[in-house]
Amino acid sequence: MKLLILSDIHGYSENIKLLEEKVDIGKIDNIVILGDIFSDYHTTMDDREIIKDFMDRYKDKLIVVRGNCDSHKDIKDIPVDVDDVKYLRIDEIDFYFTHGNKYRYLKNDTFTDGVLVYGHEHIPYIKRDIDMIYVNTGSISLPRNELGKSFAIYEDRKISIYNLDKMNVLDEINI
Repeated sequence: MKLLILSDIHGYSENIKLLEEKVDIGKIDNIVILGDIFSDYHTTMDDREIIKDFMDRYKDKLIVVRGNCDSHKDIKDIPVDVDDVKYLRIDEIDFYFTHGNKYRYLKNDTFTDGVLVYGHEHIPYIKRDIDMIYVNTGSISLPRNELGKSFAIYEDRKISIYNLDKMNVLDEINI
């Protein structure tokens, strides 16, 4: 199973186009979007159409969670069900996907024995703590540190976080 995981698009459709150029999406089993897809402050109608087209094109691969900036009008046109948390069991590992505003590293009293994957903070990192692994994919559009725009890929019991522009590995962990 190969997952492409991204968060915090905030309406910047040019980063979706760049992602499609740099990642062979045909080899991806699922695309997980961890919320904050649009932004009322930035997103143009063209941006909305490009992002919506992306989600329609890959709807059979799409898993989406709601971010704190995702309004009801934003998510009503998403071609899959949108929840606050999505659970998948992959390679005998429990994965919990969420935006990160409710659950994240040092703010988790709910999930155990697995991997919690989120965005929200716009800073990519991987932390291991007792029985959990915490993966923040960062933001594909609005990074809050010098590591730049980022996303993650899970494959063969390994999670790697990549810089979108340079496609270099920022952090990774074998599970």
